[in-house]
Amino acid sequence: MFHIFVCHCEPDTSGRGNLRLNSPAKVASALLCLAMTSVLQSLAMTVRSLARTQNKASLHQQVRHDIFEPMAIEEVIELLEQEYGPKEWQPDRDPIDVLIGTILSQNTSDANSGRAFASLKASFASWEAVASAPTEHIAGVIKSGGLSQIKAARIKQVLEQIEKEQGRISLDSLKSKTMAEAETYLMRLPGVGHKTASCVLLFSLGKPSLPVDTHIFRVAKRLGLIDSKVSIEKAHSLLQEQIPPAKVYQFHIHMIEHGRKICRARQPRCHRCILRGVCPSSLC
Repeated sequence: MFHIFVCHCEPDTSGRGNLRLNSPAKVASALLCLAMTSVLQSLAMTVRSLARTQNKASLHQQVRHDIFEPMAIEEVIELLEQEYGPKEWQPDRDPIDVLIGTILSQNTSDANSGRAFASLKASFASWEAVASAPTEHIAGVIKSGGLSQIKAARIKQVLEQIEKEQGRISLDSLKSKTMAEAETYLMRLPGVGHKTASCVLLFSLGKPSLPVDTHIFRVAKRLGLIDSKVSIEKAHSLLQEQIPPAKVYQFHIHMIEHGRKICRARQPRCHRCILRGVCPSSLC
């Protein structure tokens, strides 16, 4: 509520149409009135400007909300296929190779883990030989992969447990099990979580289980496919439920490629993103 200040000035009887201020006190009063009027007018304009800005922001948010929700994963799959091409699912890799390779890939780059895996295969004639070797020797062989002591102990424990339970170091028996049964078995092995188990299921056993790495996790959150507060463990099941089984492999490959090339952790290239028209996090 603004108070109105009124200045009382006597009219000029000289005929010049001016107001006559006949004392210093009245002059001061008139100046005060003018100053207060100017302040009030400026304040009113500021309030109106803020109101207009707030209304525009509210409208902009409403428009973006209407445009980007809900997010359809089918559209993401289709657009990524347009960008990167279709990927054929050929689960033909040896399950033990994938299991050990995925353990070596933890907390390091693909290049480093690749070197460590190649060194391991070149240094031992079989997985049985790895299982019977001292942990220190295994660690020295896989040193290029980082965390070699931890990974060496884990690899040895995993191979020993599989040999004890299966009678040999092989996971071929999991091919005849359901995806849930095979996943349960794999996750009972030392140091094997959802991602590692899903890699074995997807790339070796022909079962459409989605491995979620840091790239997939980041891109999925930015797209609104999962809530930003969801853990990476929970993300596995939430994304798995949304994807048609036949598209799990392609989705996995495309999301990783997109995360590396475009939707990077720092300075994402939104202006080059095929998904910018449907992404609620787009900076464009």
